[in-house]
Amino acid sequence: MILFFRTAQVPPFLAYFGVATSDQSYLSEAYNQIKLYRNHLKSDSGAWKHIVLGDGQDPGLWNTGNGWAAYGSLRVLATMQNSEWAGEFTSEMGDLTAWVQEIVGAAFQKIKVSARDSRRRGLQAASPAARRDVHRN
Repeated sequence: MILFFRTAQVPPFLAYFGVATSDQSYLSEAYNQIKLYRNHLKSDSGAWKHIVLGDGQDPGLWNTGNGWAAYGSLRVLATMQNSEWAGEFTSEMGDLTAWVQEIVGAAFQKIKVSARDSRRRGLQAASPAARRDVHRN
């Protein structure tokens, strides 16, 4: 079995289907699926790894994919908030909110570190005069 976060778009379908068919169990399953993805894909930074389990693993932290994971989680959250069972999902909605913040926070941290490292590499390759100019601005 291979697990990767692009399949995180399945839970929004389950949530929508639950509302469309008036079957609360699909909303519960959507939450459970995201929880399972998070348990397997979450890195120490809070970002989700690309592919785990099975052959062809890619533990890399791909920000675009983390965006998709956050988006899918937000879609489930919004569906829960607007469902007739919203009052019964307060704990789950709290988890989803925290998990999205975790993913987005880790993604922005990765962008900051990458930008800082890129600037440093650029400064190391630049002439001494160019480095002085950058530090003045």
